[in-house]
Amino acid sequence: RTGESVQIPRVWSAFILNIGEAEVKHPVSVSLALDSLPYRYIRYAHPNYALRFPAASLLSGANDPHYDDQHSLWDTPNTAFDDAHINIEPAWDIVDGAESWLNREVKIAQFDTGVQFTHEDLGCEGCPGLNGSVVTSALWFNADTIIDLANYPVEELDVSLPLDEDGVGHGTRAAGVMAAVRNNEKGIAGVAGGNLEQGQIGALLNSYRIIAESGYSTITYLTDAILYDLMLTQGAGDIFCIEAQLVVPDESTGSASLQQAKLLREQIEMAYDLEVIQTVARGNNGHVSNNEQVIYPAMYKDNWLISVGASGTDGEHLNPEQGNNSAGEDFRSSYGAEMDFIAPGTKDIVLSTVRNSNNNMEYLFFNGTSASLPHTTGTAALLLNHSRDELSQEDVERLLEYSTIDIVDEVLSYSDGYDIYNGWGRLNAGRALEMIDPEHDDLRVIHFEFEGNYDYEDMVCSGQPECPFMLTNGFRDLCTEETINNASSAILRKVYVPFNIPISSEYGIEPVDLDDPDKPAWWPRSSDAGLWDEPVYDTQSGQYIVTPGNHLFFDSIPVYEDGYLKGSIAGYQILVVPNLLGCTLGTIPPQEILAFPTYYTGPPKLKFSLLASAPSDFVGPVVISSQREPEKAQLPIKIYPNPAKNEVQINYELEQAASVSFAIFNTGGQLVHSVDYETQPPGQYTQAVGLHDLAPGVYFCTLVSDRFYHTTKLIKL
Repeated sequence: RTGESVQIPRVWSAFILNIGEAEVKHPVSVSLALDSLPYRYIRYAHPNYALRFPAASLLSGANDPHYDDQHSLWDTPNTAFDDAHINIEPAWDIVDGAESWLNREVKIAQFDTGVQFTHEDLGCEGCPGLNGSVVTSALWFNADTIIDLANYPVEELDVSLPLDEDGVGHGTRAAGVMAAVRNNEKGIAGVAGGNLEQGQIGALLNSYRIIAESGYSTITYLTDAILYDLMLTQGAGDIFCIEAQLVVPDESTGSASLQQAKLLREQIEMAYDLEVIQTVARGNNGHVSNNEQVIYPAMYKDNWLISVGASGTDGEHLNPEQGNNSAGEDFRSSYGAEMDFIAPGTKDIVLSTVRNSNNNMEYLFFNGTSASLPHTTGTAALLLNHSRDELSQEDVERLLEYSTIDIVDEVLSYSDGYDIYNGWGRLNAGRALEMIDPEHDDLRVIHFEFEGNYDYEDMVCSGQPECPFMLTNGFRDLCTEETINNASSAILRKVYVPFNIPISSEYGIEPVDLDDPDKPAWWPRSSDAGLWDEPVYDTQSGQYIVTPGNHLFFDSIPVYEDGYLKGSIAGYQILVVPNLLGCTLGTIPPQEILAFPTYYTGPPKLKFSLLASAPSDFVGPVVISSQREPEKAQLPIKIYPNPAKNEVQINYELEQAASVSFAIFNTGGQLVHSVDYETQPPGQYTQAVGLHDLAPGVYFCTLVSDRFYHTTKLIKL
């Protein structure tokens, strides 16, 4: 993670309502009824969907633990699989020769069926995890219980799936592909498994078992585990490897669509805002209903995560009709719908560690996008480990996409560049590492950030500054989603900054030219930006359609000429007067309006990345100051006592004369108390506010002026 802070929504709890089968015809009807209730404290309701793991067929194969059998990693002596691998050896050559490997720890949070951390190839002398392994924690999320598996029997560490006939588990296989210790004279080599001969420990794992003893799982198992890792102050995952999938049923049966799985969507978006690298499997349903089955999280917004499909024995899109599957495999890799690229996913080429409660030395083949995913996650770990600069989700995704081996076949409609079957192509770990390696033209990813405040332009609808708008889905700090599904009036503001940066003369930076217009050397870095995508005008409804979620774009495409990088980067915010939104907020100071997204950690951030060569002594990021006057800043205040019973004291200091207003809101967004103070000269102030008329509970206090704001939580006893 790059060090950004994102605050969790102020009031947020999830409840599971258990309903007997005899009491209701369909759970979706109940969730829709709850979702439509006019209570502002109900943000949404939807079924606690079952999850599945994209294992196509866990078939047994040769279990000889030998590197020559890992055809998915390198060009082995077996000529039948010359084009099936991810070119791992050049990547290892790069990281083995770099000091960064010794100093930078990379942690992968694995959301799966668990991991047998006692396996011989997941441990080593000096490994810091459980039982001397690379697994630093093993937790079981089971309904509302979190169980530490550190001292549990081996059979509980990785449980079998309902369709796992050979009983060797799922999570241990994925863990082996990612992190099996390399050069330890045991078993196999993991993509990010270090190099024991050189004393180098590879990627470490946080193992989250999100499956019950029955072998089944639900959304809340996964979301609880994700939130747990996000909240860790130490040892949190730099990368999320999410093997579990939510398969949304066909809507013709009355079941829910993508947008009703909001709990999972929110957790994925929160992880993105925190700049966690998220990797997910696209699924093994390319043969089902013309590939139209809805699978999440792989089909969430493309910039939130890296979605991986499977390649076959020839290195192309895995499809039995093309004969590139292994014996006994009748599935086809899912494709399209924001899939980024493919990686090995057929059993003849992927060998890994497996669960065995009787010994710790078992190895078998692995397949499906379940196998493709850890190849990608491991390569992402190598990038984080080797990079001299912090890498965001967008950076890792671009590096992996830009470095792929393009798959072109006119007969199969595999076009040059991106196509729906292979994405950008097959994963190429060696080339990905070269793109950030000092020994290869001093290439690196450089971050550019603009501080201060930016230019803005308010959109005008029919000559009026207030535009009717509708959100495509809820946003976590709006009063309720129901209040925005009808037309509401707002000011749609484009926030932007034009730039003309002398990157050559000032910093010695030269953008890389990939000779491909679809692969520019620059890209916006939207995570935690605090701005949304450009609204789209709908001629039928006369509304602007707004899609919530951090999203920046180049308002003017960058151009590099004569040593200068010139362009403009932008995003949108929505400025809403509360009574026009439909929220029962009452009256607040007239100069105050609600801005969405809500900024917990300061103003919005305009930022982008550049793939370039730079001097060896260059230190990023490049921070450029804007010229506008500062907007309102947070005011340091103290509210005490808190919790309070009858009265609170508000202590603050004014550096300049200002009028001040104090407001208290309940958790439903209603204004329950307000006080306006006349213009006050600079100085220290203490104001007493009575709470006698407030019922016990949680409230939010806001102190605002035309120069500052401050919001904090208050508990009334």
